[in-house]
This record gives sequence, C-alpha cells and structure tokens, in this order.
Amino acid sequence: MKDILMRIFIDTSSLVKRYIVEQGSEELIKVFSSVEEVIIAPRNLLHLIKDFLKLQKTA
Repeated sequence: MKDILMRIFIDTSSLVKRYIVEQGSEELIKVFSSVEEVIIAPRNLLHLIKDFLKLQKTA
C-alpha cells in the first residue's frame, strides 16, 4: 500500500497563529503536527512579512 502524504494549504492569518499565540493557535499547532507538507502561496509570504514587521514595531 502506498503511503498517503497529507498536505494543507493555509492563509496568512493561519500561518501567523503558528508563531504568535492567539485564539485558534492551539488547534493550528495540532494540524501542523499531523501533516507532512504545508503549502503557502507566494503572495501570502509577503503578507506574513508585513504582519510580522507590524508586530515588531508595536512590541
């Protein structure tokens, strides 16, 4: 039997929850631990960088 590779496609807000603890972070961490591959659109990476820079300025 062939192994099944589980992949997920996530948006920017979900990816932020992986690194910044907020509502929904616990559930998302569980999802990350059960998949082999996370797919992120290149455009979402730009949004993620912008969000992290914004958080850094307010910290």
